[in-house]
Amino acid sequence: QLNNRFHPLIIPDEMIYAFNIGNINKFTDILFEEPNQGRLNGEAWHVYLNYNDTILLNEALKWAKKSVELKEYYYNTDTYTHLLYKLKRYEQAEKMAKRAIEIAKLHNNNYSSTSALLEKIIRQKRKIE
Repeated sequence: QLNNRFHPLIIPDEMIYAFNIGNINKFTDILFEEPNQGRLNGEAWHVYLNYNDTILLNEALKWAKKSVELKEYYYNTDTYTHLLYKLKRYEQAEKMAKRAIEIAKLHNNNYSSTSALLEKIIRQKRKIE
């Protein structure tokens, strides 16, 4: 369940209703009406942290991708990386993790969590090979 009280961003009631009844397409439509890279990233990160449903994770991946397309920052590239990893898309996740680290270094951001994730990605890829 999604609600304003526990969610990091204040979102319109119509979006909360759409999410809570499982109408993720409506939620995405509303989210994309006036795309904001911060909101897209925040919603994607919320899903990453709280859900394992593949359909929902794939939808959140679209939000994270759009956020990166609007303006590439370390934090939204990192979110995109985490979602790719959770969806077991290890090749793409590895590339995005390296990109996130590259961006973090440019801006002196702490990227330790992304480095740790990159190690997990590489281990997962070895298991598959």
